Amino acid sequence: MNNPDQYPIIDLHASLDKAVTEAYGFNEKEDVLAQLLALNLQVARNEKEGKPVQPPGLPAFVKNKEDYVSGDCVRFEWE
Repeated sequence: MNNPDQYPIIDLHASLDKAVTEAYGFNEKEDVLAQLLALNLQVARNEKEGKPVQPPGLPAFVKNKEDYVSGDCVRFEWE
């Protein structure tokens, strides 16, 4: 890193936060943990009542799914 004032991990973390916030349909100005808890409670209610539950992956309302897929992820090499 040439510039000690630049921290690439912070920028990557901010990008990830933004993508997750958009993917879940959360409001970035509200507490993310509170929104996640509310979502989990809703899923639990839906399961208990036999209502449909969103499977893993991006929800149906996300139209441009390719915007959330990249090849620049962290990869671990296991021996």
